[in-house]
Amino acid sequence: MCATLVFSSLAYAAEKKPAKTDKCYRVIVGQEHEMCRLYEQNLNRFCNEPPMVCDRKIHPDFAKYFSLPKWEDVDPMKHLDIIESYIRESVYGYTGCVEGDRKYEDGWAEKKWQKYKIGFFEQLKKGNVKLSRARFNIKGSGKEKQIVYRLKDFTCAINDEFWNDPMIPQNIVIDEKTGKLDRNTMAIIRYGSPKEVFFYEGYARLSTWDMFPDRVLIDQASYEQCEIEYIGNKGGKAK
Repeated sequence: MCATLVFSSLAYAAEKKPAKTDKCYRVIVGQEHEMCRLYEQNLNRFCNEPPMVCDRKIHPDFAKYFSLPKWEDVDPMKHLDIIESYIRESVYGYTGCVEGDRKYEDGWAEKKWQKYKIGFFEQLKKGNVKLSRARFNIKGSGKEKQIVYRLKDFTCAINDEFWNDPMIPQNIVIDEKTGKLDRNTMAIIRYGSPKEVFFYEGYARLSTWDMFPDRVLIDQASYEQCEIEYIGNKGGKAK
């Protein structure tokens, strides 16, 4: 009788003991937003993989909340004019320089493009350049869609260097009417801070990797701001 009671008690205790949960990410800013909590849970499905410094995945369990753009690969050489415009414009920024300032900085833009071209063609020969295209609203609000090119001109790897300076593909937004850079939208998505695009309930959101602490940042420009710290195994990462 006693043995039966002891066995029953142990079985009950084992049944009630909470299951061990492994977390490698935790929300440190934005806990009040459902998107931040869901995205943290999504990232924690990948704790057996390296930290998502270069890009971030969507687990099938969270496909009803999150999705990724349907990128179409295109030939970089056939769209070299778009890449050139993007590199040159980065000298001026996207806040609208006056004509005099632009003329003054034209020399800088030319030097930057000529310098970029050297590395670009080297990476192209190695097969490290990838240009993709999709049509969606990258602003995250409204119904108007933009043509967005995703330029990847490097090979990203999880090592000490990229933990501290993650190389994320650049988003180039084109105005469908003019075929030129959409400078207004580029300013909204904050040029100069490379971001990955994902959709939350159909609306575009932007994420990037930051350091100190190592974390994923989402939509700093919107009211749904998230900071999700990586607390998993950092291996031999440089301090």
